[in-house]
Amino acid sequence: MTTLVLLSDLVFQSNEKLDQRIISLNDMKALGLVNFEFAPHWDGSEETLNSLREYTLVNSKTVYACQDGGGIVIDSESVELYGNVHLVDYKESGPFDE
Repeated sequence: MTTLVLLSDLVFQSNEKLDQRIISLNDMKALGLVNFEFAPHWDGSEETLNSLREYTLVNSKTVYACQDGGGIVIDSESVELYGNVHLVDYKESGPFDE
């Protein structure tokens, strides 16, 4: 199960006023309820997807990138995607563009 939430640092590392930095969040452990990571507020860019592809390859993780207004519903083993959600799977990620 997912135990860490590291994507915000990877994707948004240049902006010092985002998410955990605003509230001084130090513990990045997640609840471990699913076997994937979730990247909210995806801007739809290929550049961000490339960052996520690199992350998935280095960390052997699966990531769902989701634009605002979209979401994921998990019901037992069923995963339903709503809106613009992109699956980035390390098993299918080839070389990424830099």
